[in-house]
Amino acid sequence: MSYRHLTQKERYFIYHMRMAGWSPTKIGRTIGRPCCTITRELKRSTSPHWDHYLDDYAQRKAAQRRRGACRRPCTGDAELMAYVQRKIEANWSPEQIAGRLATAPPKALAGKTISHATIYRWLWACPDRSERLKPYLRIACKKRRKPYGKPSKRGQIPNRVSIDDRPEVVNERSRLGDWEGDTVVGKGRSGYVLTNVDRASRYTVARKLDRPTAQAAD
Repeated sequence: MSYRHLTQKERYFIYHMRMAGWSPTKIGRTIGRPCCTITRELKRSTSPHWDHYLDDYAQRKAAQRRRGACRRPCTGDAELMAYVQRKIEANWSPEQIAGRLATAPPKALAGKTISHATIYRWLWACPDRSERLKPYLRIACKKRRKPYGKPSKRGQIPNRVSIDDRPEVVNERSRLGDWEGDTVVGKGRSGYVLTNVDRASRYTVARKLDRPTAQAAD
């Protein structure tokens, strides 16, 4: 199923549900949208003057973003892409480069940003460039593909429960005892660490694993 932008009518419903105190999860279920879509919409379209979400303001912001997307691609900026190439050759990942430009760019590149996905597309667009810079990437293997069409079944957990189905009180981070687990994999799969973080206090428990399996994590 292809991605659909939020409509003005949906933003109208989001505004009234939010004013009624509904959570992003409940709003998403009501209008048939993922919780992350509602959270992102609320975060980037909250009016700075009224300090809460307004549907007409959000619609204007969305129109501005669409107009901005039609401008010249940022990969046409020679100075920006020279910076990107230098950082890749210094073993920075595209995610690190995009993050640094967004938070603490050099003075010469102030106001210029690029996403990590755009950096990957720029890398693979030119065979000579990709061959030259591929050895510097953390995972220098297959070409990245757009996340369109049929979803990949790789890495999926059988009988998994969606994060959107967890109790709303967990999202509020108002109580202790709600843990969030993850597995950290070392470079070249040289080691594995299991982390468990309490969502309210951020208290973290970590231990080394011999193998990245469910049995080893028990």
